[in-house]
Amino acid sequence: MLRQYALHHWYGVSAGAAFMRAAQAASGRDLAQFWEKHRIRAHDS
Repeated sequence: MLRQYALHHWYGVSAGAAFMRAAQAASGRDLAQFWEKHRIRAHDS
């Protein structure tokens, strides 16, 4: 998942929420508890 994400955003800018959506889609699971446990918050502007 990380390799694909890096390749797709190689010369661009990525926001936290975009990465979180990609991780969620790749995992096929609800990652809300993971983000909360590790105190990761999305800050798209």
